Amino acid sequence: MADEVASVVRQVVAERDRVATAIRALGGFEVAPAEANFLWVRTKGPAVAVKRQLGERGILVRSFHQ
Repeated sequence: MADEVASVVRQVVAERDRVATAIRALGGFEVAPAEANFLWVRTKGPAVAVKRQLGERGILVRSFHQ
């Protein structure tokens, strides 16, 4: 069981790193260093607009805008 958990952890870390790299490559986004299974991304534009635009492209995000 421990090997299975370790394998999943490696997969999550690899995917998190891949997605962070892809987001940074887009430009206009700041990706905070992460050790969790999510990424905190700062946008130049209003978060509500970015969330809507991403949603229109089928990309689901959680926004913490006020």
